[in-house]
Amino acid sequence: YEACVAPLTEDERAGYYDETKVVAELFEISEKHLPPTYRDLKDWMRQMIDSDEVVVSPLARELAEPIIRPIRVVPRRVAASSALVTAALLPPPIRRGYGLRVSRPAWFLLAAARRASRLVLPRLPVPVHTFPMARP
Repeated sequence: YEACVAPLTEDERAGYYDETKVVAELFEISEKHLPPTYRDLKDWMRQMIDSDEVVVSPLARELAEPIIRPIRVVPRRVAASSALVTAALLPPPIRRGYGLRVSRPAWFLLAAARRASRLVLPRLPVPVHTFPMARP
């Protein structure tokens, strides 16, 4: 959201993180195992990646394949664009683990697309840019 629509305030990030804890509960993950705040979560994630405790395994690459390179029904250009955005949003060590690259020209293209998205999306009617289940 922040990459392509608008920045969130600290309160909005905290609220979003609190809402996602419901998903953890559905997977029977006790709240005592979750970082208490959004900032703590970000710090914990960074530590896990920097320590190499979180790495991309062969199984992870296999499971990600249909997401990164969707079935042939999806037009090749759409799939490539989606994979590029996915790669750009990943932390560099995870991106490398999946064997994804973002070329210098692609970074510039993505930066321009993000700026355009931030200008255009807020001006569109809510039904055009918001999933029905997320609408107020």
